[in-house]
Amino acid sequence: MKHPTNDASALIAALCQTLRARRQFLGLTQAEVGRRARLNRSYINDLEKGSRNLTMESLCHLANALETTVAELIADADRAAASEAARCNILLVEDNPADVHLIRKALRKCRAPLEVTVVEDGAQALSYLRRRGPYARAPVPDLVLLDINLQKSSGYDGVLQEIRTSPGLLRIPVVVLTTSSSRQDIERSYQMQANALVTKPSEPNAFEAAVLQIVEYWLNLIKLPAEAGK
Repeated sequence: MKHPTNDASALIAALCQTLRARRQFLGLTQAEVGRRARLNRSYINDLEKGSRNLTMESLCHLANALETTVAELIADADRAAASEAARCNILLVEDNPADVHLIRKALRKCRAPLEVTVVEDGAQALSYLRRRGPYARAPVPDLVLLDINLQKSSGYDGVLQEIRTSPGLLRIPVVVLTTSSSRQDIERSYQMQANALVTKPSEPNAFEAAVLQIVEYWLNLIKLPAEAGK
């Protein structure tokens, strides 16, 4: 399951990563590549971090410096971008380290290639969803696993409301994970359009199995509107 992305931006980002990987493969420092390409080391550093624009002229110089061709660099970047596009991104909003450990352990058994980002409070979750601060380049998550009992911003009125009122986020499946089995929490979760509520099993193996079933269902079994026609 993937959300629409800007293919050109993804390719450029992959190209910058490819340049870094090629430099490291050759055992060259940024300064050495800069001298070979007649480019400033700080420019090379910014390129590898994805914070500077890459011109075709610079790319030609860098290809020569890295003992390859522009066509080969672009082909490598295209393969990397395609691989990244196939990866499913999960945002885990959870402040309990023990639960984070169990969830990560379960996700390692998932058939789909996953990228898991963990944030431990509501404020961090909102920064991620709004792509602010350290999350400025964060991908739109394919699935959100949300603990509703959070610090700094409510799982309900903060995170879930943000997702369901933002046009670019509202289709993201949100599964509420909670220790509560109260009728009030269940009703409120579905009233706020959570896709599911799962009460965390107290037994670790059962907890892992529940998480794996959730992820397999949302990422592998069902088809969502954004995937129609694929």
